[in-house]
Amino acid sequence: MGRIIETGESDREEESEPVHLCLRQATPEKIMKPDKPEVPYKGKYSLLENLRESFSDPSLSQDTLRENGYALAEEYATILQQLVQLAEVSDTNQRKLLNADFKIQEQQEQLKRKNVRLELEIAEHIELRKQLQQRTKELTVTNNRLTKTINELTQRNLEIITLQQLGEFLQACESEEETFHVLISSCRRLFPADAGYISLLDDSMKMLRVVGFWGERSYKQLEFDQQRCWAVRRGKMHAVQDPQITPICPHAQVGSDESSLCVPMTAHGQVIGMMHLLIRPGEEKQTEREQQQLFEAKQRLFVNMADRYAMSLIDLRLRETLKIQLFGIP
Repeated sequence: MGRIIETGESDREEESEPVHLCLRQATPEKIMKPDKPEVPYKGKYSLLENLRESFSDPSLSQDTLRENGYALAEEYATILQQLVQLAEVSDTNQRKLLNADFKIQEQQEQLKRKNVRLELEIAEHIELRKQLQQRTKELTVTNNRLTKTINELTQRNLEIITLQQLGEFLQACESEEETFHVLISSCRRLFPADAGYISLLDDSMKMLRVVGFWGERSYKQLEFDQQRCWAVRRGKMHAVQDPQITPICPHAQVGSDESSLCVPMTAHGQVIGMMHLLIRPGEEKQTEREQQQLFEAKQRLFVNMADRYAMSLIDLRLRETLKIQLFGIP
């Protein structure tokens, strides 16, 4: 390896051919001081460090220092260009980041606006749902009222038709036994959930004998003294809706949750028998007022049937009496 040693301005001894350093030719080993040991290339900026150190070496010539200065300037220019490129890349990346941040903020604003609209729609939906529920409740109440009215009208229509048919059949009956069957059939139709029976006074006018019944209770063998019925003794209807308030007839088999009606059958001021109705408890959904209204409706209907039957039975007995008197045929 050639080395340059300067002794003065005029005298220069060459041990080998002179080496002119430049950026393309110089190496870290040639630029370093002669007395210092060679240092291997350690990093990106080792060449710059060697070039800077060469300026403090008195053994180097002016030309060598000039060449080293050119090399150092070129190296600085290269580094500066790289820094500019890095700055441009950094600026580009920063602009991209700013654009991305702006887009993110814009998307966040859009999401906020959408969220506000969604909250408004949810609030409107909740309000509409409340209104719908309220309207549904009102319609349900109205529908229940209409259903109740229709059921009542249907029941009244059934009662009218049944009473009309009862009168027609009773007028066509030719014996008391036929009237029993006609009346029992009508009672089954008008009081399907209840039970009851028809009893007539015997010839002694002291004992009541059951001639027909309907429902789950069996009264076929029932016969009792007329004094055991409050309705017959008083000559008017006896209704028991609460056994704690109204006494129960001794002949009646009434449960703790049941009601009863005893209606005397009277014609021309004479009691000829008694009709008994055992009313079963109504539906649990019914209020006390509805149960009271139902009890009163059954009471009116049962009294009407008893009066109709009493008049028809008296007419039948009169026809039988006239037939015997006229024709002598029983």
